[in-house]
Amino acid sequence: ALFGTISGSAAANVYGTGTFTIPLMKKVGYTPHFAGAVEAVASTGGQMMPPIMGAAAFIMADVIGVSYLTIAKAALIPSVLYYLTLLAIIHLEAVSKNMGTLPPELVPSAASVLRRLYYLFPLVFLITILLMGRSVIACAYYGTVCIVILSMIRSETRFTFKRLCGALELSAKNAMMVSSCCACAGIIIGVISLTGIGYKFINVITALAGSNLLLLMAMLMVTCIILGMGVPTAPAYIIVATLGAPALMKAGVPIIAAHMFVYFYAILSVITPPVCLAAFAGAAIAETNAMKTGVTAMKLGIVAFIIPFMFVFEPALLMQGSTTEIVTAFTSALVGVIGVASGIQNWLLVRCRLWERALLLASGLMLIFPGLITDTIGLSSLLIVLFAQRLRRSGSPVAAA
Repeated sequence: ALFGTISGSAAANVYGTGTFTIPLMKKVGYTPHFAGAVEAVASTGGQMMPPIMGAAAFIMADVIGVSYLTIAKAALIPSVLYYLTLLAIIHLEAVSKNMGTLPPELVPSAASVLRRLYYLFPLVFLITILLMGRSVIACAYYGTVCIVILSMIRSETRFTFKRLCGALELSAKNAMMVSSCCACAGIIIGVISLTGIGYKFINVITALAGSNLLLLMAMLMVTCIILGMGVPTAPAYIIVATLGAPALMKAGVPIIAAHMFVYFYAILSVITPPVCLAAFAGAAIAETNAMKTGVTAMKLGIVAFIIPFMFVFEPALLMQGSTTEIVTAFTSALVGVIGVASGIQNWLLVRCRLWERALLLASGLMLIFPGLITDTIGLSSLLIVLFAQRLRRSGSPVAAA
């Protein structure tokens, strides 16, 4: 997540971090295709996670015409739910296969970790000054100064003239990518507007969907996944923002929800078969079947396919609304993603029966969707399954009967 949010490509993120995470997962007992899928899904989520979102947050703020902080806040809850689901599935996979604990030689000492915790300070500092309302340019400047100062503490991180030149070169290359995407965004929008392709596309989609918003969103989901296939984060967003988002706005969806909807599905194309580049990269490192890894990755990231539908109808998941609405929506969704993860893995406390699995998936979806009635039904259903599995695990005669 941390590396992915500053990288503009999920596949590049897989190659950057997967070279050590995937072998480690295989060593502790996860199957190769599962390890490759976990890395692919985690790398893809970095493109949705604030504060940087693979540079798309800055482009989205420019296209929509709102502050950068508004975009970062809107993406926070969906991305947290995405990673919580992945964490729950990984945990349930380990429990269901009785993997036990890590070998002692793989666990670093607490002292060695604590000595390096200050490496995270620039990220904390950057987020803090962003929340204070400073401009993006000022935040980037102060964050860079903070990194340079902290690098002087240890000899292995200290800047030499050669390292400084390398850092400046890499920064310039990354800045070129973002600035060129921002510049091209205006050209693409202009071409689409002047030729009328965008309006024709919107008219075709809305004509096929009629007045059914749910059908329109389903069609746009498929369209955005296809348009985003094989394209890096920033260009993928520009394409779907100019073609898909206006169709949702025409149907009455708020502008931020519309852009977040198309952005999520454009990013998810890298873990959606048949063209799932991040999953293919993970499979190459894990030395396993590529398509099997892609299908597993899609299963692990299932919540990300669901949440955009939810926040279009209930903007509280995008931090739009009162504090009470936002806190309630987030709390119920936290419980809901556990239900979905358990249903996908077919395990809560013990192996699920068919009715338990169906009830877990249904209750999870109802809890993710904000609302008192859906939350009450979803929580009650989840508690029924939890009670039944608790009895069965304890070997109760009632459970046996």
